[in-house]
Amino acid sequence: MSEPLHIEAEHAALVGQLRAAGTEYRGGDQNDSYTGSGHPFFCVSVPNLRRIARGWLAAHRQASDAELLALADRLFAGRHY
Repeated sequence: MSEPLHIEAEHAALVGQLRAAGTEYRGGDQNDSYTGSGHPFFCVSVPNLRRIARGWLAAHRQASDAELLALADRLFAGRHY
């Protein structure tokens, strides 16, 4: 059996990768994409989002469905978009 996924640490690592992949936003006053949520966002291109997601999934093939859902919930509920 594999070691349990540390959701908080994985969340922080993914946010770090997103922050590093982000570019300067040049879209005017709105800075939270389509949602209008007011959350800060990293302005990461779709190809980079996919690269980050594929890399993370490849490195965590042993994660359970419950762990994957817990991480997704944490990402969606997090401070950043």
